[in-house]
Amino acid sequence: MSQTFMVQVDLTTKIWQDGGDEKFDFHLPGQLIIRNGTAYLSYTETLPDQSDTEVRFKLKPQQVGLTRSNENTTYLSFKAQQDQETVYQTAAGPMVLNTYTTGLNLQLNQEKGTGQLLLEYVLSSQGQVVGRYRVDLQFKP
Repeated sequence: MSQTFMVQVDLTTKIWQDGGDEKFDFHLPGQLIIRNGTAYLSYTETLPDQSDTEVRFKLKPQQVGLTRSNENTTYLSFKAQQDQETVYQTAAGPMVLNTYTTGLNLQLNQEKGTGQLLLEYVLSSQGQVVGRYRVDLQFKP
């Protein structure tokens, strides 16, 4: 059995990189599907001068998955205090990425279709840190 909620997504992403820091704020509609105790949150990010990005979070108490799809698809997996490896397909070929999750706090009310996620991680490629990320996500019908 599954439940579907139309939700308002409020997302702030902060990125710290050598080339400078960035911050993105999104307030957009999304869809939350609860299936077999797992929540799937999906929405579309739109940025100027870029193609739309389909975003899907898979939300479980101790693990979060993030899929971002536009010209390329990226899948990142997060487990608190653990290193996770993924392959990012680029036009130049595959690139191995690692996420080290420094913070993961998920609060989810499946009956009401509300939740919030605070996710902090370090993204690296070939042993070099690409950036440090903080994702503050909230959603409600």
